[in-house]
Amino acid sequence: MAKEGRVGKKGLRRKGSDPSNYPDHRRRDLRSSHRSLSPKSRRIVGRIPRNKWKAVESHLSLTCLRMVREKPGTSPCCMDAHWYQGSVKVVACDSQRSADTYKQATSKLGEVCEGENIVALDWCNVPI
Repeated sequence: MAKEGRVGKKGLRRKGSDPSNYPDHRRRDLRSSHRSLSPKSRRIVGRIPRNKWKAVESHLSLTCLRMVREKPGTSPCCMDAHWYQGSVKVVACDSQRSADTYKQATSKLGEVCEGENIVALDWCNVPI
């Protein structure tokens, strides 16, 4: 005779682990809590999404080129380091002049997406 239940990583599970077998009042609580969490987890307020970052990078590079034409000297070198906590872009600069140029360029950009501005911070000032 075959046992009823779902098959998981460790084999057969009890029938009670399926949320559809919970009493109605508990099932209702699970659904309501899940519903209230899902919209909040999808929304990131005040952050520029990853898919729009390429446009921001192109605007930054054009702004940096204009600034270098105005004040000639060594060319700034800033590289993409990684994403911190999935939503903060980290950029590494090789010299203090590069970092200053990058900060000035971000301040000149203004609004890059609807209602969103870019702010360049030192690593010690990045919010956790």
